[in-house]
Amino acid sequence: MNEISDFFDRAAPTWDSDEKMSRGDLLTLLRRLRIKEGDKVLDIACGTGIITPLLAALSKRPVLGVDLSEGMIAEARKKFAGDPNVSFRCLDFVSVPLGEKFDYVVIYDAYPHFMDPRALSRALSAALNPEGRFAIVHSMSIRALNEHHSGVPSGVSRQLGSVAEEAANFKEDFAIETALDEAHSIFIIGRKRP
Repeated sequence: MNEISDFFDRAAPTWDSDEKMSRGDLLTLLRRLRIKEGDKVLDIACGTGIITPLLAALSKRPVLGVDLSEGMIAEARKKFAGDPNVSFRCLDFVSVPLGEKFDYVVIYDAYPHFMDPRALSRALSAALNPEGRFAIVHSMSIRALNEHHSGVPSGVSRQLGSVAEEAANFKEDFAIETALDEAHSIFIIGRKRP
């Protein structure tokens, strides 16, 4: 994990300058998740909090963002200081239990940095209420994402298989509702099994 957190700590100060999607485009993408008003939402690998306030706007309640990079969390806290609708914690979601349950967990533009998808699936299941849902969302296709990460060290990111192969990593813990690899986005959405 140190290699991943170190990589993102170094990238944190300029991270937001690389975001290509407008707030409106991000909101359009996130509306496809069908987050309901009142859902308790967790933003995993939140980075600098790019979507955290948008998730709060959709759920109409405060949202927690977590990331293993202290640099990313520091940037998020600086950007949203005084905003009562968002809070941030620095921790490794896969290995550190949060001690609370959520209705919806979202991972935006970060899935290739989870090196063990099965461990991620188990952690997602543990963090969700009964019938809770998770969503993996990316703002580019798998092909584009794999090209984008081709120069990233192998200990920081992994190449993805097809969307069906990636969704299969979660089938033991979740009923997969959506598995789409589109021209400019990826969606994997699952509901926790009873």
